[in-house]
Amino acid sequence: MTQAKRKKNKGKKRRRLAQELLFKIDNRALFVKLLTLYTKVNKSWKIAVSEGGRFFRISDHQGNQIEIIHKNRVPLYKTGVRPRVMSLLLDYMIDLDELQPNDVVLDCGANIGEIGVGLRLAGKPVRYYAFEPGAEEHAACSLNNPDATCEKRALWNETTVLKFYEKSDSADSSLIEFGGHENVTEVPATTVDEYCAEKGIERIKYLKIEAEGAEPEALEGAANSLSMTHFVTVDCGYERGFDKESTLPRVCNQLIGNGFELIKVRKGRLIALFENTRFR
Repeated sequence: MTQAKRKKNKGKKRRRLAQELLFKIDNRALFVKLLTLYTKVNKSWKIAVSEGGRFFRISDHQGNQIEIIHKNRVPLYKTGVRPRVMSLLLDYMIDLDELQPNDVVLDCGANIGEIGVGLRLAGKPVRYYAFEPGAEEHAACSLNNPDATCEKRALWNETTVLKFYEKSDSADSSLIEFGGHENVTEVPATTVDEYCAEKGIERIKYLKIEAEGAEPEALEGAANSLSMTHFVTVDCGYERGFDKESTLPRVCNQLIGNGFELIKVRKGRLIALFENTRFR
């Protein structure tokens, strides 16, 4: 190994250690101050972070901003807001060329609304409806998508009130009880069918579902709406309940039984894209 390479590797180790120590700081103001110094030294970080009241505000060099809740999520944006949100659109296989003005995108499990931010930055004037039952996540989602409709409700197979098992820092909160949750609250729930009737929605271009294991129930509540939905993109990862089961078999059976075809599965994450054959 050359001397230059050894020096480079030592520099990487020092930066990695500094980052690990930085993210262990609990004091928000001190964390932001030291992170600002860190990003000035580490040029691979192309963002600035400030305290935006309840949340951390991330601003990139292109002037894009997003509000996030937990500091451990900051590294996801280190190359900018746009790369992060665009990568999520790719993960969910949302084809921007398919979207026309006023198309409806319904986001079940929106978290802080990154899908909506991505659509806005891509210049797509769609009607974005975000469903996020977590209080902090919903508040951030609303700030990040001021021109969208952000509902502090869950999507389920009936209109009811449900227990919500929270693990906010890792974005793993769920309506299905699982091990390691940090808090339990109660949240209102509705169905896709009832919501579409309430809002007069007659067609859905993309129904995106990331319900941390509750995807089958959300689809059960869309029994009538699926016929007017073009694409459904679902995170079927191993997240359901104590046994961390995948919902892919149930989701596939539900959607194929409603006239959909599985057309793609995302590598790296178990996200499945289905197309309604009626729209071909």
